[in-house]
Amino acid sequence: MDGLEEPVRRRSGRAVLGVLGVVVLVGAIVGGAVALGHRDDDPKTTAPIGTAPVADPTPTATPTLTTKPDVEAPNEDCGHGDGLINVFTTEPPPIDPASLAEQRAVIDRIKAKDWSGFRIIGAVPTHLGVFAAVDNYDAAKKALEPEGVRMVSVAADELGDLNGQAVNAIQELLEPAVNDITRATKGVPGYASLALWQDAGAVVVDWKAPIPTEIEALAGVRDDGVTVMIQSVRYSEKETRAAQQRVSDAFEHHRVDAKWTMTDRCQDGSGVVVGIEPDSIGTRKAALETELSDIAGVPVHVVAAGPIAPAVGRLG
Repeated sequence: MDGLEEPVRRRSGRAVLGVLGVVVLVGAIVGGAVALGHRDDDPKTTAPIGTAPVADPTPTATPTLTTKPDVEAPNEDCGHGDGLINVFTTEPPPIDPASLAEQRAVIDRIKAKDWSGFRIIGAVPTHLGVFAAVDNYDAAKKALEPEGVRMVSVAADELGDLNGQAVNAIQELLEPAVNDITRATKGVPGYASLALWQDAGAVVVDWKAPIPTEIEALAGVRDDGVTVMIQSVRYSEKETRAAQQRVSDAFEHHRVDAKWTMTDRCQDGSGVVVGIEPDSIGTRKAALETELSDIAGVPVHVVAAGPIAPAVGRLG
């Protein structure tokens, strides 16, 4: 079955994406972006390396990333997706000038007031409205929302500066769009990936070309201000996952003479990226890519990727 299968659930009111069924958070927030994965609910689906086989579609955090343990997987474009948005590397568009001016006026107004019961630590404009960091959430939210502040959160230094904290708050505003996309795409073949582009207030969906009309219809600015972007890519998630498994099997059965560290889908949907230890590549990069492409059935991009060094110190 294709398409996304379950809405994202909110955990304890925090601005963190929950994990249920086939929608899974892959990694932490990186530069204002989060990539989401998806798993078919077919009981015969082969689980990625490092995960247990899934016998039924019960809520399970099963990542689509196929990787060996203790290995860092790069976010590779593979160089074939010119013109595509990569939420990890593409610079977000500027905030609309009229919206920016309006938000700055709101920020100037709330900072000039002497509030009772809370203190404003800082405020910044975003693509989805003003974000304010405060020291008392309940009192601030009640007072600031009528002033035009869309997002209020208790200041959290562990999330970084104000922009970093705003990114975390924006993630929560993107959840309804993800839920709607999940429902609208259920059963539609061709899903490749879905990513949250917090810096742009957007959800970016990659779909195998040709994109069905009902998927194209999802693109645009929603009533809640979130932008949905639909991009055409060469391969679906189902195809790249199967290709990853073929590559993984080849290495596991020692059919390829190289020290393999990881496999992942190319972020531009153009194939698969395979990590191999640098001393195992040498001058064979092109030859390995040809060999692995024949095995995978899709283009393979070889990168130098070694195991992560083990942590030093005592746990607990």
